[in-house]
Amino acid sequence: MKRAFGFLIMTTIVVLMGCTSAPSSPKQNTDLPEWAENVPTSEEFIYFVGYAQTHDIWSSQQRAETRAMAKFSQWKSGVLKVETVESGETVTTTSSVNAVADVSGKVIELYIAADGGVYVLMAFSKTDAVAQE
Repeated sequence: MKRAFGFLIMTTIVVLMGCTSAPSSPKQNTDLPEWAENVPTSEEFIYFVGYAQTHDIWSSQQRAETRAMAKFSQWKSGVLKVETVESGETVTTTSSVNAVADVSGKVIELYIAADGGVYVLMAFSKTDAVAQE
């Protein structure tokens, strides 16, 4: 009898906990580091964030680093998009400078999300980037 009563109480507690912890509305994914949304700035470095989610953490990290390096390369190549509005019409002009970027950044932050996705924050020296031009 004591076991049945204990089981009933435990079941009731678990059910009540489940009801109170259910969200009232869908929440946005907040499982990402602060620096992924607010990329740092400094006089010495330019920062880029990469993200990837693959079948394992190591592959995700490698792909996230590659994506951050690709963003740096794109920035380094001088792709410039300018949008202007002329008489109610948006005109986009794209120009680029053909430059080869020596990608030599350093991972300064690594974050593994609950879903297995990996965020990396990479720093690239502004001095080195300018010296290569």
